[in-house]
This record gives sequence, C-alpha cells and structure tokens, in this order.
Amino acid sequence: MRYESLHNLIRDTLGAIDVDTYFYHGSEYNLNSEAKERYPLVWLNPSETTMSFFNDSRTSDVQSVTMLFLDLDKTNGDSARSNNIVFNMDVLARKFAMDLNVMVQEIDCVIDSVRITPFIKVKASVLTGVILRFNITSPDDVEYC
Repeated sequence: MRYESLHNLIRDTLGAIDVDTYFYHGSEYNLNSEAKERYPLVWLNPSETTMSFFNDSRTSDVQSVTMLFLDLDKTNGDSARSNNIVFNMDVLARKFAMDLNVMVQEIDCVIDSVRITPFIKVKASVLTGVILRFNITSPDDVEYC
C-alpha cells in the first residue's frame, strides 16, 4: 500500500467516526508547532514500511503505524481530569481500530499487533491521551513502469 493510500485510508476512516476531531499528519516533533490545533486531536506519525517479495515482481507491504489520540490537559489539573481524557481517547482509539479493521477487509489488508498506551501531560501543550500502534499488511499497490 502506497504511503498516500495509507494516509487517506486513516483520514477517511477517522472522518467517518461521529466525533469532532482534528486530524494531522506529520512528525511528532512538530506537534507543538502546529498553529491550527484544536482538540481532541488525532496525530498520525510517519510510518515505516517493510516489504517482502512473494514473487518476482510483487511485494507485500507491512506498515508500522503510530497514532496519538489526545486532548488538552491542565498543568495543575487533578488526576480525575487526566483519567477522563485517557478514558475518552481510549474509546476513540478503539472505535477507530474497529472501523479501520472493517474498512481494510474490503481491500485485502490485515491489521495486527494492535497496542494502546496511555500518556499523561506531555509536550509543551500539556497533552493527555493514548498512543495507538498497529501493523497493517497489504499487497503492494504501486504501479511500476
């Protein structure tokens, strides 16, 4: 699966969830510099692709995807607020993963190694949420000359 195809699949699947979220794709190092942030925010990090040849001319691609589902927290906020953000972002990440799994079955892809990790009050913006990591295996869809 081309990188652009992966990006669009994730964007479209997230857009179909009936939750008002802002989607952004870029290096996590740019997270604090994005001037158009609104929350909750879903951040897609650039993914790494590994390829395995299954015949002389085609490959199977495995993309390692990392997404952050996050919301603004308060520096001096209590743990109940932070926990509530983690709980809400966990539900959103799980809903996204389930919906993505339905979408990829139509295009002969497999999702595996799904992991969800909470984080609390990170970055200069004081963000709390969960990190969703998974692998998506797909046939190579690049048109070679």
